[in-house]
Amino acid sequence: MRESIELFANEVGGKAHILQLIKKLDLCLKLESEKEEVYLVFKGGRVELLTSNLNSQFQITIKGSEASIAGLLKGEFKLRQGLRWGYYTVEDGPFRDLLVLESIFYLARPLSA
Repeated sequence: MRESIELFANEVGGKAHILQLIKKLDLCLKLESEKEEVYLVFKGGRVELLTSNLNSQFQITIKGSEASIAGLLKGEFKLRQGLRWGYYTVEDGPFRDLLVLESIFYLARPLSA
């Protein structure tokens, strides 16, 4: 899962059109699989990968298998599509933030996806 998250963070940083979405975004996303928890922090136009909470209040949690979270980060399917199919669950967070995340995941996918 960590490789997929690092690839995702690099893709976000390398695409100017995504930077416009995250420029004013202040969000902490918790990705939780059966083996680990990882935090992605969107703040100040940057995406940071954290392995611990560091006293930051996470706002949205996505729980699922490592494979389903990796598929989401690689752009293999959309956020709401994966929810419908039962690949993962989402806890907390307003619907608007979920839509922004769905856009970011989709736009950050590698060109080969």
